[in-house]
Amino acid sequence: MKRNPQDLRPWGLGRMAPYPPSEPLPYAHAELDPHTQTGRYFDASGRPLEAGKHGTNVSQQTQSQTPVGGDGSGPGATRTDTTTDYVQD
Repeated sequence: MKRNPQDLRPWGLGRMAPYPPSEPLPYAHAELDPHTQTGRYFDASGRPLEAGKHGTNVSQQTQSQTPVGGDGSGPGATRTDTTTDYVQD
């Protein structure tokens, strides 16, 4: 029995489509800022470009203490856990 090549392709390939056409990016060159370790973009005349509006997150940590063991005759030990949440600014 000869198999059809279509049967041998991974199922996800049938769902793929070409990327939509894109426009050239409006910057001439990019550099890495040595102090902030972020990308900086410049136009052809060397002026910095704004990145525009984009979402960023700020991490917010919350500590909680959980009693651990103890026999009730005195203060027992506690375990401190830290939970990190990311809050959009």
